[in-house]
Amino acid sequence: MKSAEDDAKSRGTEAVLGSFRDAVLRSRAVRVREFAEVYGLIKSDNKLLGTFYDLKGAGLLRPPATEMEASRQSAEPLVFLNYQDKIQFAALALSDDALFTYGDCAMVFQDSAIAHRATVFEENCVFFCERHSRGPGRTALPPGSRATWDQRHQLAAAKLASQLHPGTKEADFPGILLHTDAKNSRNDDFIEVHIYDPLHRSALDYVLVRSKRASKGQIKEMQAVLGAGKVKVL
Repeated sequence: MKSAEDDAKSRGTEAVLGSFRDAVLRSRAVRVREFAEVYGLIKSDNKLLGTFYDLKGAGLLRPPATEMEASRQSAEPLVFLNYQDKIQFAALALSDDALFTYGDCAMVFQDSAIAHRATVFEENCVFFCERHSRGPGRTALPPGSRATWDQRHQLAAAKLASQLHPGTKEADFPGILLHTDAKNSRNDDFIEVHIYDPLHRSALDYVLVRSKRASKGQIKEMQAVLGAGKVKVL
């Protein structure tokens, strides 16, 4: 963090960096899934949003035989030593933009529901391990790559201070914190949120819907559960 502050001082961006840190303290954890999955979660008081490993272990998911999947299976045990099966993934966001390359419905979580069980990570943990050549025989993660939820603004500042300039406005902060490429998710750049254990609909603050398959009736049903204004159709 000190190097980011020193850099900001040398470039005349101290005030901008301070404003950015303050903004990131208001950031939310956002997870994108397919509409049908989110709709089912909201409609049932008994349903939980499980992890990849929950679905795989129950025989409800067959992992694809891809290079990305192989990399994920290698990276996650390093980042989450002996508890990778308990982690839910999300991204930090300052606006209603989200990683819609992963689905057509975004869930924005209440801070009070996740703050005690969430940490933040510098980037997509799979790409992080690839970039730092982490794997068998080299398992230790570089220091400063992870922070508690309450310290997410410090991690964001350390990572992104170099992207701030004297002319950077507060309106620019959301796109700096989370950048998404609709054509290639490998070009996405964001701070990853790791949430421990399953999630119930009560953890939701609101949802963002981009699905063309969502009917007006389904939207009304979701609003009836979450409350007026809690379902935004984009």
